[in-house]
Amino acid sequence: MSISPSPPAVADLRRRIAELLPRDERRLQRRLEGTRKIRDEAARAVALAEIAVEVDQARQRLQARLASVPAIGYPESLPVSQRKDDIAAAIRDHQVVIVAGETGSGKTTQLPKICLELGRGVLRDNEAAADPARTIGVTLVSARERDPQPLAAIAGPRDAYAPCWSR
Repeated sequence: MSISPSPPAVADLRRRIAELLPRDERRLQRRLEGTRKIRDEAARAVALAEIAVEVDQARQRLQARLASVPAIGYPESLPVSQRKDDIAAAIRDHQVVIVAGETGSGKTTQLPKICLELGRGVLRDNEAAADPARTIGVTLVSARERDPQPLAAIAGPRDAYAPCWSR
């Protein structure tokens, strides 16, 4: 007579699922919730065991992702690198952070490294975005060259920057 192992506890699976990447977390959480509808205990035990295997596989994917993060270095000559710890604390503690600095201070190259070092984009699908001020500036200048009318930029709730030509 073979003794089958007891199915993993739902609470334990729920805790382990919460530590996974969001796409795996959502998918496996839905599957786990679906096991409540299974009335046959044997079938439910099989489903929970399958979910446990998938949780282990998802954990391995997470570990591989963490291991693939490259070593991060900061050039000491850049002002952003010199204030790295302050910027990292601000990013960690606040939802929105605005970093202003001179051209060539390392904003574009060093901020993504700081975010990566904080686990942004690695553990969770957090996104970081840099304000495309340079792109907006180039767009407005080129539009101004095409039509030399007075130009104003309107920031509204629908469009962050919508060019407005006054005639």
